[in-house]
Amino acid sequence: TNISMHRGEICPAGYWCGVGSWQPVPCDAGTFSAVEGARQPAACTACPRNSFNAITGQAQCIPCGSSAVSTSDSLSCQCKGANRVFHAFDSACRCRQGYTIYNSVGQAQPLQAQEDGVLDCSVVVLTRCAAGDMRALDGTCLTSCADTQCTNPPCYCDKSTGTDFCATACPSFQTATAELVQVDTVVGTAVVCSCACAPGSTDPKCADPNQTPIATSYAFSVDKSGQTVLQVIDSTGTYYYQMPGLATDPAGTSNSQFIGSSPTGFSGVLDMPLSFLEQLGAIECAYDLDQICQPITNSNGTLIRRLLSTETDFDATQKDVVFAGPAAYHAQRRFWKAGDRRRGVAQLRAAVVNDANVVGVQSPMLCIKAGEGVMWSVTSSNGVDHYPQYVPDSLFNTNKAFDYGAFVGLGTQVKKGYPVTTFYHTFDTPGIYTFRDAGDASKETVIGVVDAVLDCPRAFEQNPIQPMSASMIKSFPTGDESNLVITPDYALIFGIAFTLIGILFVSLACLYVRKVTGWGRSAALGPDYRKVGEQEDFHSIASKRQRVRKGDQAGEKDLDELDDLAAGYVDLEGFNVQMLFDKLQDQTHLVAEQLTQQKQDVREFYDKVTRETVTLRALVDKHNSSGFSSEAIKRAEKRRRDIDRELRRRKELGGELVPTLTRQRDNFAEITNARMQFTAIFDDLVQQVKQGVQAAAGAVPDEEVVSSLQDLIKRLHDSFRQLPSPHASVNVGSGAVLLDGARHAVNKGMMVDTEGTLKPIRGLLRNDEHIGIIVPSPGTEMKVSGRHVVSVPENCCIHPETGHVIPIEGNVYIDVMTGTFAVGSALSAAALCESPLPYICNRSTGSGDSYPSSHAPYAHLVPDEDKGLPLNDNRDMIDPFTGLRVPVLGVTTDFRTGKVVAVGGAMMDPETRLMTPIRIGNVVEFEDPESGRISAFVIMGVKIDPETARVAPLAGRVADLEGGHDIMVRGVPFRDEFSGEKRRVMMCVADPLNATRVLPLDDDAIIRLERLEEIAREELISCLEKEMALIRKEASSIRSSAALSGAAKPSDEFLEKLSHLQEHEREADSKLAPLRKALDRRIINSYQKMENQCAYARDLAATGGQKGKINDPVSEKEMPLLIGCPMYDEQSKHDVLVLAVEEDEETGFVDGLGCTVVDPVSGSTVAATIGGRMRDASSGESIPITSVHRDPSTFAVLPDSTLRGLAPTKASHGMGIDAAELLAGLLSQLPGGGGQGGKGQSISDLLGKIGGTSEAVSQSDRQSERITFDEDGEEEEEGG
Repeated sequence: TNISMHRGEICPAGYWCGVGSWQPVPCDAGTFSAVEGARQPAACTACPRNSFNAITGQAQCIPCGSSAVSTSDSLSCQCKGANRVFHAFDSACRCRQGYTIYNSVGQAQPLQAQEDGVLDCSVVVLTRCAAGDMRALDGTCLTSCADTQCTNPPCYCDKSTGTDFCATACPSFQTATAELVQVDTVVGTAVVCSCACAPGSTDPKCADPNQTPIATSYAFSVDKSGQTVLQVIDSTGTYYYQMPGLATDPAGTSNSQFIGSSPTGFSGVLDMPLSFLEQLGAIECAYDLDQICQPITNSNGTLIRRLLSTETDFDATQKDVVFAGPAAYHAQRRFWKAGDRRRGVAQLRAAVVNDANVVGVQSPMLCIKAGEGVMWSVTSSNGVDHYPQYVPDSLFNTNKAFDYGAFVGLGTQVKKGYPVTTFYHTFDTPGIYTFRDAGDASKETVIGVVDAVLDCPRAFEQNPIQPMSASMIKSFPTGDESNLVITPDYALIFGIAFTLIGILFVSLACLYVRKVTGWGRSAALGPDYRKVGEQEDFHSIASKRQRVRKGDQAGEKDLDELDDLAAGYVDLEGFNVQMLFDKLQDQTHLVAEQLTQQKQDVREFYDKVTRETVTLRALVDKHNSSGFSSEAIKRAEKRRRDIDRELRRRKELGGELVPTLTRQRDNFAEITNARMQFTAIFDDLVQQVKQGVQAAAGAVPDEEVVSSLQDLIKRLHDSFRQLPSPHASVNVGSGAVLLDGARHAVNKGMMVDTEGTLKPIRGLLRNDEHIGIIVPSPGTEMKVSGRHVVSVPENCCIHPETGHVIPIEGNVYIDVMTGTFAVGSALSAAALCESPLPYICNRSTGSGDSYPSSHAPYAHLVPDEDKGLPLNDNRDMIDPFTGLRVPVLGVTTDFRTGKVVAVGGAMMDPETRLMTPIRIGNVVEFEDPESGRISAFVIMGVKIDPETARVAPLAGRVADLEGGHDIMVRGVPFRDEFSGEKRRVMMCVADPLNATRVLPLDDDAIIRLERLEEIAREELISCLEKEMALIRKEASSIRSSAALSGAAKPSDEFLEKLSHLQEHEREADSKLAPLRKALDRRIINSYQKMENQCAYARDLAATGGQKGKINDPVSEKEMPLLIGCPMYDEQSKHDVLVLAVEEDEETGFVDGLGCTVVDPVSGSTVAATIGGRMRDASSGESIPITSVHRDPSTFAVLPDSTLRGLAPTKASHGMGIDAAELLAGLLSQLPGGGGQGGKGQSISDLLGKIGGTSEAVSQSDRQSERITFDEDGEEEEEGG
């Protein structure tokens, strides 16, 4: 639709609107859309990893926080710690109800269990109560005590104090009664304190809810402007209120009940005057035609009454007076003066609260339906705050996964003194919820939530607000069996153990007595069975062998009979065990030999089967219709799986980058747009003024022209004042305060000489030996952020304007014109316009190496003109570690030579996983210190790694102004670690105070440029003003002359002065132009780069970085073309990496470029990769692969290198011996050689010519080899 014609609206963020839509379609839960005007469902992007979104129509996803993780498209997050529940309100992981944290000595830490964390939570173990004891709501034991200790027996007392448990549970105008509720079979019975008013009481808080119905209803909604509106309906009509003191805003429209918080506890409100809401800071409003609730501001209306509470005679120290809002807030208001516009004055207009006319139920229990909510008032009295706190360890709670993060946040706001007077929470899940007064933990209230389609229990039939009692709690369904554990009954355990030990000892004693005394021994001496056996012949049943021996001994039988009897028996009297062992060992050896032979036979059979299988496979592959082997087909399937997996990873990477890069761009959008608009207006006005001045040089202008030119000058001033500057309030050069030996601040006047230049001071300041600036001496101390005293670390210097201690990195630059070093705010305009390079501190490794590293594999091949200094037009260099051409990012000092060298390096591209140059503003992957996982960050600086002496990118998180940690991007506000001042992130360096961290910094060089540009603009405007003053004076002089007739020409004196002023104008213009160009390069060009990065991230999230589609010749399937992923190379029949993409200009088809090379170390054929190695055909050196290209003559893809042809030739490289010189020396030693000097000289000359010819031939051969290598590819390289 057309917005103006059809009165349409822009589709809001979080929604998408098709053509002709009459209402927006929300993005599903788990997705988001950060842009307005989306037209397709594809605009709804899945939430990236470690974020979630459980609500439809959201413009962004919520981070999981450091204690939880999630996959993409998540509705919630999973806590890292066991038995923890993720609370979506504040992205915190707290212990599940019924679990807690135990310290090292086994003591429960309930407060720590309610905090965000990653430690595993353990089940709560309750103390075992004695028989007849009861439990409090938190599980502690209560014992029965005398009836005289409470007003209404039975009485239950706290074991530790001996006082009545319900003594303070009710206010003074009510009496408490202890009632019992059975929790479950494990926990037992709990005590509930029921409060009741005296019969006939006239206190409005003692109303009978069954006789006094609710007279006022409440509902929250959101108007068209997005502000929360409270709808109040009573007997007099419907009223609407803005709630500036509301701590949390409802997500949509919902009904509400009202509970008042006061020193007497909680009171369920049945009826109240509207003035009570006004005392809580509510502002009455009315809806206009645009459906926006506008405050009612009539002269006699309620708004005037609310303003009365902000008078200067306000006294927050009054005793026994109830105030709306936290005590900390009112304590601050004591010191505010009239007209003070500090935070909260315009939001919270309430002060003293009078609830004398509020009708309610004290100590209430509420019943509401799921989806409805409860509004509490937040008050304070005598310095004590009264607001609801959730009781997570209450035995009555049934929703163990309740998200009470909003109540934790309320407590934080109250403690910090935020202007909150009311709090609202929606209950979406049925269950029982227990709350207590933060100022008096004995005052409690219970809220029961039923399903939206069910009615409240019968006890709440007359009124949803009832006095809290055991019967009311029992009317709600009980939850699942609790997981609480009771401490063991040690008395019973020890009793059983001692009983078993006693039985064991008695049994052992009996056995011992039986053995010693011989119970029944006399009977055993002559047993009856022996008497019976005396009449039997037991020899008749003995073995024959025994009988033979017996007969032989007795001599009763002859030898023949004995031989017959002994037949079939073996005589073991001569048995030898050693002989048996030897026989068995021989048998074992024989069996082992036979098994070995069988094993060999089986192996031969297996080998034969394997050979036949290979032969059959070759035959099958030969007759395969595709022409590829099964192994090649398997590799093709693996390629496809790898590419699909990599495509998903890159899309997730893009989804993670979109919000980060978008935020960085948005941080600069306002500044950039304002600068572009201002520049266009300024240039146009200046051009008009110049044209008017030039016209005045030909003829004196009339009064109207002069007036228009003066108006242009005024508009120039106005536009100049309207230009926003984010650094207008920044103190340039602020840092840590240097301290002397007595820990007194060192005055800057002590640090400078008579000319105002910093000077060395013994034991305090010294001259840096590398860059010549003043730095603190070793052992000195400084005060950071105005509070902490620490030792001054290395790599810090003194700012010449303030005398403060600042880091060298990020503040000190090299003037590329003079080669000198200075802080950014002290550089000249010419130096700033030439883009000075930052100084990066060099660091030595443990082995004594430093940058540039002596271990760099290609350092000896890099020519001097490619080492970065002096700078070339492109400001690039060749990285000696990878051979890539990289931008110069800064300079440092070579410790070995003392010279200044350029700094640049390469890293792994997070998208392609190939080596790529390090560039500020690009993306790098690091381990997130907050989540512990690999995440994408924006490169904000570089450092020299002290472990490898290589250049490494810097990125990370920054502590924001609220105490949290945010991803570091340009424009994020932060508090400077050295000065404690609020600044904006423009870069980061290695933290001098902690080498494991990064330190965010602002850019003083930009501030210096802005102020120099401001001076140049003022100078230009001043020149134009002088020209205008001269023109006005000349015109007035001519018009005042009586002899004027017709048109007059300017005088020669006027023209001479005007020419002189125009010369000054041109000089001012020439000063302004380079300054503006330099600032545009740092602001507008940077913003354009951020725009390109956002487009890149969105494309990466949508397409995964696909460059097109290619057909795999093996699987004959289309696959995405991704740089850095494998593809099949038909020329080499190998899998190669896609290193580049070329597009056919005629057809638009794309093709990946990749090839194989012969590894110069292993000699095997491998896929070429950026940063890999190959052999230089001309020199035989190993050189890095930095790119690939297609040979136009052979169409073969060939690797290329920035160091090709730069290595020494083979003749000079091998052994370092000159063959011609060696041969001349040998000839000179021949007989007669010494006396024939002339001849020897001629031979030497001849050999010199031969040597020169050989060198020329060598150069020709190298050129021939290089051309042959380019034409024939890697085969020629193999031969070389």
